[in-house]
Amino acid sequence: MSTPTLGPSLPLDLPTPPPLHLSSSYTSVISIGGGYADSRSRARSESQTRWQLDVEQDEPELREYQLKDLPYADVELDARKHRSPNFATVLLSLFRTLRIPGWSSHRLTPANVHLQKISGALTNAVFFVSYPQAPKPPTLVLRIYGPSSSVLISRPSELQTLHILSSQYSIGPKVYGTFANGRVEQYFPSRTLTAAEMREPQMSQWIGMRMRELHSVDLERVVQDDISLPGVWKNITSWLVPARDVLGLLAKVPLPLQHKWANISTDIDLHRFAQDVSTYQALISSRTPPVVFAHNDAQYGNLLRLTKPLRTPSSSPLAGATLPPQHQLIVVDFEYASPNPAAFDIANHFHEWCFDYSRPVETSWYLERANYPTLGKRRNFYRAYLGHSATEEQLDQLEREVREWSPASHAMWAVWGLVQARDDVIGLVNEGVKAEGGDFNYLRYARGRMEWFYRELQDLIQLEKPQLA
Repeated sequence: MSTPTLGPSLPLDLPTPPPLHLSSSYTSVISIGGGYADSRSRARSESQTRWQLDVEQDEPELREYQLKDLPYADVELDARKHRSPNFATVLLSLFRTLRIPGWSSHRLTPANVHLQKISGALTNAVFFVSYPQAPKPPTLVLRIYGPSSSVLISRPSELQTLHILSSQYSIGPKVYGTFANGRVEQYFPSRTLTAAEMREPQMSQWIGMRMRELHSVDLERVVQDDISLPGVWKNITSWLVPARDVLGLLAKVPLPLQHKWANISTDIDLHRFAQDVSTYQALISSRTPPVVFAHNDAQYGNLLRLTKPLRTPSSSPLAGATLPPQHQLIVVDFEYASPNPAAFDIANHFHEWCFDYSRPVETSWYLERANYPTLGKRRNFYRAYLGHSATEEQLDQLEREVREWSPASHAMWAVWGLVQARDDVIGLVNEGVKAEGGDFNYLRYARGRMEWFYRELQDLIQLEKPQLA
């Protein structure tokens, strides 16, 4: 499907409320340059899942996004079968087809292939693939796309971004090749951060420094899409329609009151939500900061800490030198990266302080507000992000921007959660209330993020009332 840009109103045939003009002038403390690029549509089709219910039309065949100069293999992997003996056999054949260095030897046997599933990845299934026996080829990262991710993500844009970031900025992993529903990436000797570790003062400073480096990337080099509007508005617009379809399916299933998804289809009013997002957008539109290249998903599962220090490349004048301490962190998963105000990316990261996706499925979706960083912890992050020479005025300005863009993060991920719940809802339609769903409660997550959007929007409106008087 193509990615629509946000026009005068959000979808669902709703009128846009009149703009709320603010009397105060606005200049952002973030002034990293950016530029415009040609827009590019996406043509990713849905997965090949077949439903046991009447639908208007069948889903089209799965098609692969291929990037020029990247090897491709016409293979589709099922992440649910990664423990089956045949999975390793298919993997070895895939790696040979992609001609991945070290993995083409016919001495390698499926029995010695070791897969480690990585927790914290909510959109895709991610594995570390290693071969502990001789000849010990390099460890790889195998990423199998989630079945609903094609609705949410432009894979061609993501691959282009990864290629440019790794080749021109030494940010993120190299992509070795793609296959029908995933890709194979460079592995860094590392581990993902934990939820608690991400909140430590020193680690928070490193994340702030790395985020500033990412925000300094030249948009014209990395982004192929139109950046006339922040990516968050485009995402909400394009995701609302499939989210409405998911709620429509859910409403057809009679659920007992004690069911974990009972009342969600009635609790979530997408028409009202779209109108309120438009009101919110109008509220902050007159003072939107410059957009930067934003990661938009800086949660602990997307932040790797190296277990061995990296050194500068041999081609560098400083070859062999140890990199700065913050470069112990490697940022991965750029599938949601897009132009956004820096404050949106920071606000979104602060929300991730409140989640622990490693908890049992019953509670992993829950936003623990008590873990949200205090003002002192936020300012610790801001100083690292802006530099220790930042003035108090700059710190205060960034805090205001983060507060203003915080509801946008809740809104975007609320709609995302509904779209991601598609397979769970299809399971309900096909199997009834006995369907248990996957290993993450996307529907409860979506409802929770929407509730926080409304709370923070009301807080923001209350703060704006003196200016609007």
